[in-house]
Formats: sequence, C-alpha cells, structure tokens
Amino acid sequence: MSRERSFQSPKSLADARSLLERAEGAVLVAGGQWLVPFLKSGDVTAHHLISLQQVAELRRIDCDGETATIGAGETHEALARSSIITTKLPILVRIAGQIGDPATRHRGTLGGAFGSEPARSDYAGVWMGLNGEMKTTHRALSAEEFFSSQDHTPLHANEIIVSLKFRVPKWAAYQKIPYPAANHAEVGLFIGQLQNKSWRVIALSDKNGPMRLNSLEAQLEAGAKPAQLTWPEELVQTAPFFASRLRALMDRALEGAPNE
Repeated sequence: MSRERSFQSPKSLADARSLLERAEGAVLVAGGQWLVPFLKSGDVTAHHLISLQQVAELRRIDCDGETATIGAGETHEALARSSIITTKLPILVRIAGQIGDPATRHRGTLGGAFGSEPARSDYAGVWMGLNGEMKTTHRALSAEEFFSSQDHTPLHANEIIVSLKFRVPKWAAYQKIPYPAANHAEVGLFIGQLQNKSWRVIALSDKNGPMRLNSLEAQLEAGAKPAQLTWPEELVQTAPFFASRLRALMDRALEGAPNE
C-alpha cells in the first residue's frame, strides 16, 4: 500500500518549522539542485517535501563592516551579483560565480550547499577560514563545530539553516583543483589574514572537508614569508601527493597577496 505524498510551500520560517516537525521523514528542498537528481535516481526517498523558496526570512545580505550575514535562501547567482558582497567579500563573488552551470547558480542556494554535502562545497574552506558561524532554527554553530562532526551533515533532523556569517578579511584568496565534470574542488586551499591580523590557512578535501593548517598559520603570524614556510611533516609523510597539490595552490593564491 503506497503512502500519501505531499508537497508544501510555507511562506514563513515558523510555518516551515511546524510542518517539518509534524511530517515524519519530511525532506527540505530549496533550489533542489542536490535533491532532485537523488529523488529521480531513487537514492533518496521522500514522501513529504517542504519547499523553502517562499520563505522571505531566508533571503538577506547584510554587512556591518566587520561581518557579512547571508540568508540561507540566497542563491549563488544572487551572491555573485551582490554589490555588498562584491565590495566587502569579493572572494565569495568569485566562488559563487564558478559553481556549476548557470541553471545551478540561479536555483542553488547557500543553505543548500551546507545542508546537502558540505564537505564538497567550495564555500566550506572560506567559511572556516573567515571564522564563520551558522544560525539555525535550533542553535548557533561555528564553522569548526560544524565540521568537527563525522556525519554526512551535523544538522538535526528538524533543523533549518537560517543564515551564515563570514568575517570580512583584511585579505583572502582561494584556489582549487576541480573535478572536470562537477567543477567542485577535489582539493582546495584558502589563505587569508583577518582584520585582527591573525592568519588562517585551510586545506580542503572533498572527502574530509576543510581542516586548519595551524602550523602554517603560526609561522605566518610569527613573520615568516610564504617561501620560508615549513609544511607539516605529518601531512607531507602521510599524504605527499595531497601536500604537493596544496603547495601548488598556495603559490597560486599568494600571487595576489599584499606586499607587507
């Protein structure tokens, strides 16, 4: 006997949350760029779909000069075209403009990138590097807390991503080696200096998500020049190919670094 299927499109975050809590096994859909192919293939089954496209509370782009707050419902195309993001966080403009194809960029959302397969998202390393935070309907999470989980995603079953915060850096760069077909990063590297002059260096792997390279950060904060950096011995010994690719990406990223 087949179960009744439903599709709901709430207008408010409160209604979306209420529907999600009432419908057992319900699945959220924003742009659908990740979910729809899995529904078609049968890899994901959902008898209750809840669309977030009409929830205006999930669409916002604000910046107070130090922190940019972006609603989870903003599309990649909206980020790529935002005058606020272009001025304050151009690194996000470049990333958003390279995601997938035009159809994906016009429908896919920032929240969808973190709610589906966050370890494979080009945003992941930048978000961690810029001391990112996430607000959901249940709690606030730092980027490091979010990616400390070994789960597919650390979000709870009835949790909805509301917004993401990024600290505005003094300078930042991101480079990646993409998969030819999907265009997301197989390996990526973020390097940036925050407003307080502390450094962040993040290695990104689509299998393990982002991780901070603390020893490189410490060397940079101690005044080491990029050419003088000593890469972590453990990384070089256990994953030499990965380390060599990160070094190449570091060289590319530093081409536009300020001469200080």
